[in-house]
Amino acid sequence: NPLFALEVIKHLRQTGGLRWAVGAQGRGWYFEPVAAPTAAPDNVVDFIVSRIDALPPASRRVVLAAFCIGHAFDLASLAIATGLDGESLRSALSLAVSEGMVVGHSSAANAWLANLTTLPASAEGVELGFYHDRIQQAAYSICSSEERERLHLAIGRALARTSDDTSATLFGAV
Repeated sequence: NPLFALEVIKHLRQTGGLRWAVGAQGRGWYFEPVAAPTAAPDNVVDFIVSRIDALPPASRRVVLAAFCIGHAFDLASLAIATGLDGESLRSALSLAVSEGMVVGHSSAANAWLANLTTLPASAEGVELGFYHDRIQQAAYSICSSEERERLHLAIGRALARTSDDTSATLFGAV
């Protein structure tokens, strides 16, 4: 599974077990003995859950709100769902992007993600999504059923209050 392989490599890099260096045989990746190795999860969802749990609260909030909206979500709905202001949303989202959890699903999103310095003047057409469905599944598994219900209801109410379009996004979030 390619996603699992990527998660194992990320885990090794974060724990110091794998590093990029110039060694006797040239540049490359080197495995390093780790004094107290940390146990690696045995499935990809557990790897991702540990990465989501390690996020700062605002970034975690963005990932959980995004999972409630769906596999694909637009920036405007995410802003409404999280209740974060422009700079806070940009900062929280940029960490989820740099962690490889969220990617652009439109040319407008990819253009914005290329610099991530400020939120676009208009969130119109900025379509984002999870890099892989297992990331959404991991976010889902973090929440208890009560928390999922509360999140879906809060997001649905926020979207209904602020949006004239109550179709697909609202239906998907609730």
